[in-house]
Amino acid sequence: MVTNLPALITAVFLLLVLGAVLWYAARVAEPLPDVPPGPPTGALAMERKIIAIVAMIAAMALLFLGYGFREPARQVVAQEAQLDISIGRGITTFTTLCFPCHGEKGQGAVVPDYTPLRLAPPLNRPDLRPTESDARAKQYEFIFKTIQRGRPGRPCPPGARSTAARCSTSRSTS
Repeated sequence: MVTNLPALITAVFLLLVLGAVLWYAARVAEPLPDVPPGPPTGALAMERKIIAIVAMIAAMALLFLGYGFREPARQVVAQEAQLDISIGRGITTFTTLCFPCHGEKGQGAVVPDYTPLRLAPPLNRPDLRPTESDARAKQYEFIFKTIQRGRPGRPCPPGARSTAARCSTSRSTS
């Protein structure tokens, strides 16, 4: 089980402070011989302050402990939600910009409304899915720039500009 180590360390520190405050309270707590009527003063007032401090420190320690055990699970849920959003955006981008030319499964197809007749290359070929990290990073950058800027001399439109234009058009009409 993964935990949030800084929060747990803080909680342990707060518990140590709590122990120190309790130790101090035990040393200074001396019963008063004759307590006059009226507002509490002296050791009794100090005891009440110490009780309030102990309660606040205990509450903070419990909050940090709860946070330390809860945060990793929350992060996993957030990462899964972000992945779902990214996949949805990728599907939308592919279906609006890439699907007409590259086909439903990225197998490549005839580019519509383009003269002379051209075939769009398949996207599901092995050279676009390298296994080593350096090659994967270079390929990712190539694909990202192709989607963002288009390809010179080819019918592949710049995706970011056409997406932005589509967004601004839809905003101005609504």
